[in-house]
Amino acid sequence: MRSPFPVITVSGSGFFESGDTKIDVDKKSFAGGVSGKLILADTPLVDITKAVNFLANYPHGCLEQVISSAWPFLVLPNALSEIDPLLVNSDAVRLKTGRAISRVQSMQLYDGSFVRWAGDARPYNWGSVYAAHFLTEARKAGVEYPEEMLRSSVNWLRQLLPSIPGGDVNKFREMDDFTTKAYAVYVLALNGEKPLGWIHYLKENIQYMWPSGRIWLAGAEAVIDGRADALRGLGTFSGFDGDEAQAPEALHETLDSSVRNAAQLLSMWAEVEPRSVEAVKLVQFLLDSGRKNNWHSTQENSAVAMALGRYLLRAGYEKGQLEATLSGPGGEEEKILSFRSGEKKPVEVAALPDSPLTLRAAGTGTGYYTWHVTGSPAAAPNPAASGLNVSHIWEYGNGARIEPGQDIPHGAKIFVTLMLTPMLPVRDVAVSYLLPAGMEIDNPRLIENPRTIDEEHGRGQDGTRYDVRDDRLVIFIDDLTKESSYRFVMRAVTRGSFAVPPLAAEAMYNSGVHFVGESGGSVTIK
Repeated sequence: MRSPFPVITVSGSGFFESGDTKIDVDKKSFAGGVSGKLILADTPLVDITKAVNFLANYPHGCLEQVISSAWPFLVLPNALSEIDPLLVNSDAVRLKTGRAISRVQSMQLYDGSFVRWAGDARPYNWGSVYAAHFLTEARKAGVEYPEEMLRSSVNWLRQLLPSIPGGDVNKFREMDDFTTKAYAVYVLALNGEKPLGWIHYLKENIQYMWPSGRIWLAGAEAVIDGRADALRGLGTFSGFDGDEAQAPEALHETLDSSVRNAAQLLSMWAEVEPRSVEAVKLVQFLLDSGRKNNWHSTQENSAVAMALGRYLLRAGYEKGQLEATLSGPGGEEEKILSFRSGEKKPVEVAALPDSPLTLRAAGTGTGYYTWHVTGSPAAAPNPAASGLNVSHIWEYGNGARIEPGQDIPHGAKIFVTLMLTPMLPVRDVAVSYLLPAGMEIDNPRLIENPRTIDEEHGRGQDGTRYDVRDDRLVIFIDDLTKESSYRFVMRAVTRGSFAVPPLAAEAMYNSGVHFVGESGGSVTIK
């Protein structure tokens, strides 16, 4: 049986010079086998491998997540291969990007816009601009794609600019709208257009944008002019401190964050003036954020990987001339890791001795390391709640409550009610309900309930998306504004005693909103 706890990944990174450096690769927190690598390199570009690993193994698939997970493979295959040849090869790049483009195409509507999830009917404006940007980069990288797909997408961008938001327009929707239009202007500029009138109009309304809107407008001017004057005009941009970018995160759809915004700006600097002082400061900000594990979402990891990769390939870097040996705390067999003259050698984490490891280097310059470990945790995660509470109850069909630890008859149906209570309105929430190993989700069509899962269409009548898997139910909620409940049925199919996994939920683009419940003990099926 699989572990009752979800698979997790932990990572770390840093730099070293001649002498001894301690590296603590965390393998003790895992049960059974683990996978992962320790990589030493002569370039800080090595830091992006943990971002790429995160993207390559990300389990969900909305429009943004599909695009973000493939984008670094699209534009940086040579850089990624230079760091770790086993991480990416030409076949892997073609497969990853080809699948992504096919999935994105399945989300395009008749007018050229795109939806958030496959099967939706309402355009996702910001995501549609993001998709047009992705296809523009695909063309630049020489990747095959349906030309009509980009052509209709660009036509939609032109229609978006004069459009007026429908429905109730509050302050946050207005800022979403202006920011998205600023992004559309940037993508049009990348496609060779010069929408100067729209740039002027949007600059007059710049106070109604999130921080990223100002970056997109400056980027559009930089593309059109071919120089960095507009980027330099941003000055000491306030979007990097996190306050302005993070405060409204629960309510906007443009996915602003200080990390993502800094990465987007660095990508622009890398194209026009990579050796600028501003670019160097942005690089340091992103590297420091990564070493503090502050790259959280698919949006942030993808943007950072591309920004650092582009910058280091264009600006260049001084390679360290170092040789190093690695040994465990008891002086176990040394692993020789030589990377003089650009040589790099990833080491499987499973082959490493126990930590702390000692990296003993000789030579000149600076070296860099990064590591990640993936596996099932040895113990239940510590309970934590930030901005969101989740609870559940089990009942039989007659309404009788099933108490924790109570035996359940083999074959019985258990009606599960999930209750979510946000502290403040929040967007893009993913709730993961792992079933005890002796249970499976029953046919949801047998129940009459407006919030019961529709297995055929994968959606409830309230617009929430459900992903029914063999061992779990994942619920995706676009807007969680008040206490909400969701109901489904599982059946006791295997006799035995099984652990009850903890509940887990997170806002996929807001690291400040998450929930991990206590381990549910065990349940016996007789």
